[in-house]
Amino acid sequence: MRGKYKNKKLIKENGNDEINIKKSFIEVPVEVYEKDIRTRSAIRGAITAIVIFVLILFVGVFLIIYGAKPSLFRDKSFVPTQATIVKYEWRYSRGTYYNIHSHWSPHPVFNYVYDGEEYTVESRVAVNPIPYEVGEKITIYVNPSSPTDVVSPIADQMYIYIGIGIIVVSVLALCILALYPILKAKYPTSHWHKFLTLYIPSMIFLWGIVILYCVLLGVFSKVNIETIILLIFLITVVGFISTIMIKDMISTYREYREEKHNRSK
Repeated sequence: MRGKYKNKKLIKENGNDEINIKKSFIEVPVEVYEKDIRTRSAIRGAITAIVIFVLILFVGVFLIIYGAKPSLFRDKSFVPTQATIVKYEWRYSRGTYYNIHSHWSPHPVFNYVYDGEEYTVESRVAVNPIPYEVGEKITIYVNPSSPTDVVSPIADQMYIYIGIGIIVVSVLALCILALYPILKAKYPTSHWHKFLTLYIPSMIFLWGIVILYCVLLGVFSKVNIETIILLIFLITVVGFISTIMIKDMISTYREYREEKHNRSK
């Protein structure tokens, strides 16, 4: 047996007014004492990981908001101005990896009047799909010191993709590096914490990569034999890893049912 201190209250015989508090020593089983020590140690070890990856999570959220609503982060000196979408200029971007990122992207061209002068400016941000029709009016924000420097409400998909990736990776890291050690110390004989904080997040992450790859292929419309081979390879590897994890979960569940059945006899 091991022991630990516990607060004990002393009260008056004729009332509930507390006189003082003293610590009393109580005995607990060795297993409970050691599990409590392991859990406390795991929590202390996970605090740093939790703080770091929560901060990274907020960075991902910020990038998504910045990419989706760039006008929210304009300089306060920028002046709101009505602009007309006059056309879309198609620009070619050359990629370096299996030509996945080599594609034509439409850049909207704004026409607006500021301080009596007419300007026609092409957006630095490409759009896909096209969010506005030609001739549609939108509000842009013009830099007074440089009227050709504008901020538009058009989302920058690159920041959105990066933000989503950061969020997914940070959540996965939180599960594996923080929650998993804590639950393992708290429930050393259980396997469910491994499924909830290791297997399931890992499968979501891996299949998320496959889905994102398919989305990028659809957006950039660049499908060839090399991209198809890479996609098949990704699906094969992710499917193999997922199969192993699912078999382990099914096997553990069957063992749990058999053990429960045997205890009930």
